[in-house]
This record gives sequence, C-alpha cells and structure tokens, in this order.
Amino acid sequence: MGITNKINNYLKYKNRSINKHKVHSPFVFRLITEVFEDNNKYSDYIKLLKLQNQLNTSHRLLETCDFGSKSGNKNYISYSESVATLNKKRSLRNKDLFLVYRLVKDIAPQKILELGTSFGVSTLALKLASPKSSIYTIEGCANIVEIAQESFKQFNINDIEVINGSFDIEIPQLLNKIQEVDFVLIDGNHRKEATLKYFRCCLEHINDNSCIIIDDISWSKQMREAWIEICKNPKVSITIDLFHMGIVFFRKGIPKQNFILKADY
Repeated sequence: MGITNKINNYLKYKNRSINKHKVHSPFVFRLITEVFEDNNKYSDYIKLLKLQNQLNTSHRLLETCDFGSKSGNKNYISYSESVATLNKKRSLRNKDLFLVYRLVKDIAPQKILELGTSFGVSTLALKLASPKSSIYTIEGCANIVEIAQESFKQFNINDIEVINGSFDIEIPQLLNKIQEVDFVLIDGNHRKEATLKYFRCCLEHINDNSCIIIDDISWSKQMREAWIEICKNPKVSITIDLFHMGIVFFRKGIPKQNFILKADY
C-alpha cells in the first residue's frame, strides 16, 4: 500500500472511530474501561522493554527467510539483515504489545497460539501475562527461532512450544493435536488469502470465549480486504478495529457488532 493510500485509510479511520461514550455494548465497554484503559505499570513491562531494547540495538547479522508478502510470487526469499532492523520491522509496537499482554491477562486462556514468533517479544508477553497457559508459536525461519529461544532462556522460560516450519503445514497439524484454542495472535504472512486461510483454520478449533487478534490490518490493501471479510464471518460476534490491529470475539448471545475504536490505550 502506497503512502497516499495509508494516509487516506488513516483519515477514514479517524473520521469513523468512536470513543467509549458511544459504545453501547456492555461487553466492549467493560473491555475498554478495564483492559484498554488499564494504566497499571506492570513489572512485566520492564522485562518486555528490556528484551525489545536488546534486539533493537543488536547488530548481529542474520540470514533470514521471508515466507510472507515480501516474497512476492515466490514461496520465500532469503536475505541478510541485522537483528535490530528485522525486529523493528516485525515486532509489535510497545503500546500494542502491552495491550496484548493486558488482554491475555484478562481472558486467562488455557491454550494460546501465535502465528509468527519473530524474535519472541510478543511470545514473552503472552507467557508473562498468563504463566499457566500452554503456548504454541510457529515461525518459518530457523535462524529467527534460534534467537527467540535464546530470549526465552534469558528469562528462564522453557515451556513454550516453538515450532519451526511452514504455516500451511504446521497450523492444521498443531490444531488437530491440541483440539481447541482460546487465544490466537496472527502476525505473519501479511497477504489476504493467507490471513483468511489461517483465520478459517482456527475457526474450527475455537470456543465461545476465544479471542483472535490480527496484527497489521491496515498494512496493505490486501490486509484491509481480509479484515473486512473477517468482520462479515457469521461465526464472529464482535470485532474491534484499532487501525493497526483487529480483535475478534465469538461470544454467543451478543448482537453482532463491528466497532472502530479510537486507539487511546
């Protein structure tokens, strides 16, 4: 998506987004006031910022593979880049990272699936927010997985199941093994058909209390199209558009509503 389209999309978002006083859903209103607006300075934030800073200042050169949109019409491309450069491109923004942390802390899911481990910052946020959860994370690049595992060891975490492989192969196999998933973070392969494919795959294994977060929903025209299609899915009850990130819920008994919220969190 060109810079002009990004600006236009952001202006549309700003014009259509609402604050909590215009939200008439008790479920979403509670989420805003108790989770989005939770201003507690959790000690875990310090750990996340420490890891983020380490990665953002690492000049270690890494041979990496990209299986997502950057690969174009190829299955993947290989190239070398510093850890710092890659992390700045691939990791969640700090405010989004903290929001994911608070959402997981609030939901307390038993089984968490992350698609796109990168260097493990968001994975660490998931684990710190819900230490007793079973966490499964999938990453396509073996060299990136190696650094993510180094990150986990630094914080004495050894019970995250990191899977190195193709999303197309690993996601169905993992979901068939664990049967049900309560929280999903999709942050990899930013293409429309891939995003929809992974979302639909997860749909077969969710429950009424499950939550799916999709990062970078405004990253490209394709991602916006994918998000719009997800919002229309009949299994979806509540969606929250925060411009950079989309949140999806499946609560039964709640009227279907799509919210575009001001990202004041």
